[in-house]
Amino acid sequence: MLSQHVNILMVEDNPGDAQLLQEYLNEGLGSGYKITHCDRLGEALSYLDRSDCDIILLDLSLPDSRGLPTFLNLHGKASDIPIVILTGFDDESLAAQAMQRGAQDYLPKNSLDGQQLARTIRYAIDRKQWEETIRAREERINRMQKMEAIGRLSGGIAHNFNNILTAIIGNCELLLPRVVSDPKALRYTEAIQRAAQRASSLTRELMAFCRKQPMHPQPVQINDVIRDMEQLLHGVISKEIAFTFELDKDLGQILADPVQVEQIILNLVLNARDAMPEGGKISVKTTSLTTTQPIDGQPDRVPAGSYVVMSVVDTGKGIDPVVIPHIFEPFFTTKDEGKGTGLGLATVYGICKQNHGFIHVASGGAVSGTAFTIYLPRQAGEVRIAETETKREPAHKGSETLLLVEDESNVSSVLAELLGEQGYNVLIAENGEEALALFQKNADRIAVVVSDIHMPGINGYEFARRLKALAPNTKIILISGNAEDRASKERDDTLVAALLPKPFSSQTLTKTIRAVIGPKQANKKA
Repeated sequence: MLSQHVNILMVEDNPGDAQLLQEYLNEGLGSGYKITHCDRLGEALSYLDRSDCDIILLDLSLPDSRGLPTFLNLHGKASDIPIVILTGFDDESLAAQAMQRGAQDYLPKNSLDGQQLARTIRYAIDRKQWEETIRAREERINRMQKMEAIGRLSGGIAHNFNNILTAIIGNCELLLPRVVSDPKALRYTEAIQRAAQRASSLTRELMAFCRKQPMHPQPVQINDVIRDMEQLLHGVISKEIAFTFELDKDLGQILADPVQVEQIILNLVLNARDAMPEGGKISVKTTSLTTTQPIDGQPDRVPAGSYVVMSVVDTGKGIDPVVIPHIFEPFFTTKDEGKGTGLGLATVYGICKQNHGFIHVASGGAVSGTAFTIYLPRQAGEVRIAETETKREPAHKGSETLLLVEDESNVSSVLAELLGEQGYNVLIAENGEEALALFQKNADRIAVVVSDIHMPGINGYEFARRLKALAPNTKIILISGNAEDRASKERDDTLVAALLPKPFSSQTLTKTIRAVIGPKQANKKA
């Protein structure tokens, strides 16, 4: 006996066979079923347009359709419903063809009984459910593999892009004081600098997508972040769009980078805005949730646990179900050309994963527009950060000798010139082997070594180890265009005084150098 009430669609034109099947169902299922009888294929197809069922019992010989096309037409309409073929001719060849095309089972009518029919129905429903579960898991795995592959590609692009941006930003800094007296040249230079800064933001979004963005996690109250951003959010949407906020007072906190939380909120609000070009309503809601059962949704399955939940809901036209599986892919966009990078939702997805969170998207049905729901792990208790006073020291020029190790000539040249303008004497090496030889010749006057991590031959970490073996007191600053290096297994903080991600400004570089050398250290003349 089935433990559930079963809705059965029987497609059979012979009244005697239909009555016999009804008797077998009564014998095998008792009262645990409901049956709908159609005697034409067209009638069955019309029924499936307006209703649903758990299983279909199908005779292949009908007045309006015969043979394999009967099954194919019905299967095409209801591919998610198990179909059991009933044949009065014991035609195993035809039944086997139907099973190869997706039928769950077949039964000759002349050897049926109630118990066999009940078993067949139970197994057919169970098999179909397992098939759907396996298919959903395979799709999820394939999607994860695809996202991971794109993530690796994005990380490589971002690494190379950061080297280029370091050179652009550095050259702009060198050029600006030289064009102050020329308004037009100054305007052009500042425009290049702004474009480079926008490109740097794009790179950070790529890093967030591939989960390699530098993180500075700390206890965060999402409600506080939303309140701090409220004025900004009102500024980026039109007056035709209304905002409502529903923030849970007992929300609790998460452990995350507050800048990344701001990115999530801003990207989801901008996405909602773009879905309502003629106006509408955006609702931002927060709540806490503790669940003992997993929560299924698209694209993630949320495990049991305690979460801080944030949702952004719009009243736009919604998202086509066919599109939903692709919306978190980088560079995928349904917007007109030039109106989106296709990185907003990819960034949100990357940040969620980087912070061990999950995301659901729902559109249509009970949701009038589109709802994005973020689940981030809730921290037990309230952890407070001790407030420390920090004093901003003015930037110091220097006169020390530095060893710069960088294989990208466009980067090394601009960094050397920037440092030279600050009074430093710069020795340049293109790789680790050359740098070791140059250091040995000038060890007595080199105050600090600035080295890229990714170089031909030995990398920055191995170079630092060899250099420390030669001169244990040497101070080393590593620079990198790949944010993943912050979490590298090769990283050893006992070898490295500082790790500086590209792109950076000359002020950041010189401030780091001065902090590493120390303000009280006597200058070493070149």
